[in-house]
Amino acid sequence: MTLSNTDTELIRRCFIKFGPEAVLDVVDQLDLRSGSQLKAVVGIPLRTLQQKRDTVSFATTAPLPALQGMLEVMAHETLDRVVEVLGDNAELPTKEQLSDAIATVQAEGADDNHVVALLAFAIANEFPASPHCVSLLDERAEWKLPELPEVVKLGSLLQEKESNDEIKAQRQARRAAEKAKKKVVATPVVHTKKKSPTPVTKAQPAVTTSTPPSLAASLTIDRRKYIFTPLESASFDTDHPLVGFVIHTEVPFSEVDPTQPEVSAKERYALVLGVGENELLIRGVYSKETPRRHLFGAWRRLGLDHVSYIDENRLIIRNANGSFAKVGELTNDEWNAIF
Repeated sequence: MTLSNTDTELIRRCFIKFGPEAVLDVVDQLDLRSGSQLKAVVGIPLRTLQQKRDTVSFATTAPLPALQGMLEVMAHETLDRVVEVLGDNAELPTKEQLSDAIATVQAEGADDNHVVALLAFAIANEFPASPHCVSLLDERAEWKLPELPEVVKLGSLLQEKESNDEIKAQRQARRAAEKAKKKVVATPVVHTKKKSPTPVTKAQPAVTTSTPPSLAASLTIDRRKYIFTPLESASFDTDHPLVGFVIHTEVPFSEVDPTQPEVSAKERYALVLGVGENELLIRGVYSKETPRRHLFGAWRRLGLDHVSYIDENRLIIRNANGSFAKVGELTNDEWNAIF
């Protein structure tokens, strides 16, 4: 994926609009330690931003993947909600449909920064609706982007570094805080670091796009334990490697269709919850929404051809050899978003 210079500049201008407080608040919640498995092109600029607090330099000089990673974290909740509001129009909405969906999400509390992050993320990842996103950013006064400031880059590594006592004091304070943190009993590595007196783990929802592995997917997160009935726990292996996979298999109907009484099942997608000797415990994935079905956020990433919904009901199906095809495994944050 190669963005035009205009689109790349637009993405950089977004970070000027967000302002230092909003940008630093997001980056300070990220776990950017060396064990987080981030690529250097993403991890190094974000760690530099955490340390130096220079949001203008980040906006104007950071590599595009680092900017895209930050946009993904800032936009993912708004994106999920806009996709849900668009429903069947999510794949290729008109400009009016997209504008109306954003208005709905704003009425629910999304602020201008989150909307701008959503539009910029769609542009950065070349969504089919990205031309509409460019138009909306240009037309709406509250989303208008400021111009990039001119930034003077260091000319040589041999230049003498400027000494700033205030910056030195800030760095020393951060190092002291990091050393103190290492002495605390380790807690599970999570997607974000909540600002609270006691460590709290919280999983960030995944961004439901077909983009390559990115910042949100790179951070380590624990899979939430699913609560099974005693009978289910006794009958099914809930730690089997197949648990968490979406499969394509024959799923029985919950009710018999009186117009086709001879048809009792249909091939569809399903999420595996447990594996028995001859059976699978699953939740079905459907194309129609009902009060007992909720948006299946991973539908786009797994290659499903339409917006899909996962049912609350658990079903037991036969596990004959070759009776299903693996489609893909949910990430931990996709699993946690369901349970």
